[in-house]
Amino acid sequence: MNLLSSQVNQTEKPAITMNINPNVFIVPVDLCYEATRASQISLLIRLANPRRQNLRALVLFPWLWGMDNTVTGRVVDHGRAQFMFPSNEALQLVLRRGPWSFSEWMVAMEPWSPNITNECPTTVDFWVEIRDIPLQFLSAALVRFIAESLGHIVEFDEAAMGGNAVFQLVCIRWPLDVTLVFMREF
Repeated sequence: MNLLSSQVNQTEKPAITMNINPNVFIVPVDLCYEATRASQISLLIRLANPRRQNLRALVLFPWLWGMDNTVTGRVVDHGRAQFMFPSNEALQLVLRRGPWSFSEWMVAMEPWSPNITNECPTTVDFWVEIRDIPLQFLSAALVRFIAESLGHIVEFDEAAMGGNAVFQLVCIRWPLDVTLVFMREF
């Protein structure tokens, strides 16, 4: 009987409860400014297909960009990675050379800003060729209309219209959660 009661006592241990401390503490303003300064020249990246792309392997991305070890990457919250650049020029160079893919899938990129949401980045900028417009209809207005039907226009050089009648290049902002269509007829 004594053995049985000691076994019961061992199994009836009190449950441990974990509570969130309701007391709020104040972070010094100078630490907030320091953290903001450190992130000012950085880039956030979100994977198009997290099941097929390894976020931890993504932090090796600066090597693919041709950047040295002055660009550092880290995994951050909400399925994103952040890359810190030594200069704004280096960051802009990477953005201009995009769009980028990783493990055969696209990645969305957006420069860090103080009020960036947890969902960002959500788009990829693509250069799209608009071609085979019959000559009698070829105009900047028609090319713009077609481009706007595809998505938000990021860049369109209407001055280049006279130089090439075979195709027109327009940069479109494509939502990451929409399947990319490689050809569409109008």
